[in-house]
Amino acid sequence: MGRTDARRPGRRAAVRVLAAGVEQARESLERECGPGPRSFDERRAATRDVWREHLGKVAVDTPSSDKQQVLATALYHSLIKPCLAVDESPFWPTPGPFAFDLSTMWDIYRTHLPLMTALVPDKAVELANALLQIAEEEGNLPIGYRMARGADRFSRQGSALAHTFLADVCALELPGVDWDWALVHMHDDLRRTYGEEYLTKGITHPVSHTLDIAFGYWCTAVVAARVGDRTLVDQLSALAGGWSRAFDPRDGLLVDSTWYEGGKWNYSFRLLHDMASRITLAGGGDAFVRMLDRFFGFGADPVKQPGHAPGIDEMTAGYALHRFEGLNNEPDMEAPWSYMYAGRPDRTAQVVHDVVQQQFGTGRGGLPGNDDSGGLSSWYVWASLGLFPVAGQNLFLLNAPAWREARLDVGGAPLSIETTGFVEPEPGGPAQHVQSVHLDGEPLDRPYLTGAELHRGGRVLVGLGPEPSGWGRRHRPPSTPAPAGSSLPRPATR
Repeated sequence: MGRTDARRPGRRAAVRVLAAGVEQARESLERECGPGPRSFDERRAATRDVWREHLGKVAVDTPSSDKQQVLATALYHSLIKPCLAVDESPFWPTPGPFAFDLSTMWDIYRTHLPLMTALVPDKAVELANALLQIAEEEGNLPIGYRMARGADRFSRQGSALAHTFLADVCALELPGVDWDWALVHMHDDLRRTYGEEYLTKGITHPVSHTLDIAFGYWCTAVVAARVGDRTLVDQLSALAGGWSRAFDPRDGLLVDSTWYEGGKWNYSFRLLHDMASRITLAGGGDAFVRMLDRFFGFGADPVKQPGHAPGIDEMTAGYALHRFEGLNNEPDMEAPWSYMYAGRPDRTAQVVHDVVQQQFGTGRGGLPGNDDSGGLSSWYVWASLGLFPVAGQNLFLLNAPAWREARLDVGGAPLSIETTGFVEPEPGGPAQHVQSVHLDGEPLDRPYLTGAELHRGGRVLVGLGPEPSGWGRRHRPPSTPAPAGSSLPRPATR
């Protein structure tokens, strides 16, 4: 996790060389590593022990050494970044939290940051304060932050993504953040760059930023509620309703726009705060499921896979299919879980099973795409556990786990995920489906846990079977409709 103290050896000594000057680096090196030729071996042994502790936060029951290796590697990738270096900023003299190597929020806000918050909540609080300190000093909450002060180089990738992380930390009531301070910066940040056009025109392009900013308003309303500003909650909630302007009601997909590393189809199935209205806009549950089925290729002929060095024509033909890319990139992360809002957890189970079992491995091609600061690896950790975080909404969707039994150390609270009827999954084999869920011995009909339930630990017992059941079909994950009367203008026809 980057910076640690003498009891938690990590990368702090190296950080000081980069950030705080040679003299401080020399002092840190002696204090944290000690003098003499044995210092390297001692530091290496201490670092190994710390990594064993971190990797031990998720333990699973599996007969496969390859699967164990995949999980351990994914968890390792999930905990490398960002680098936290308290009192080490080279850009401002004030002490306090500092974070870098945050490249980029676009890659990690959906999966990595919720995993970090679950396993090491104290580090989540430290990162939250570091982001707010950056906003205090530089005027914006960054989309990415490297060891380079100034304009956000990653702003085209997304807008207001730190808001999702801050909303989750706030909803969990983790101590150590000044939420009045946070609210000021979150609110101000929503008016920057794409946010100004969102307010004046009702929509902004690339249209994915419209979804980012609308959800950013919803997340900021979470913080406004925490500090007791009900008037601001109402104002922000109305502005959050602008997400609907990004969609074309004629086909239920996003309006035509430009795109960053994606296209209309894979951006259209994001998990919004009001998925019930999103599904209605698409024509209802059956129509929404048909759209998802088309995207995931249910009932379609198999796609011809590209070779190791595909040409332009081959790649163009593949993109023209408008199909799921097998988790090749971040916009695809949430799409398999959209089915659950339409009462089809069986479809989620099938897609997630295929991705977990066939897209992650130990050899060449062991990752479905660029891991991007552990974003895809964190997806694997969650999905294999039968969980998926709905970032910013303090929810965790439930699905069939890929392990007979798993144990998580959730900020010091043990959480066990156990199964009945479990069959060891295989690549190309059938998916298993949830038949029932019990939380601490009580039946759970809804297909999700709240953040509070997950973070307090306990025992989740998942009954599995080979065929879909009625579980998760009647009770849907929650949606929050916007209040009547949005203050945004109607966008002009583009």
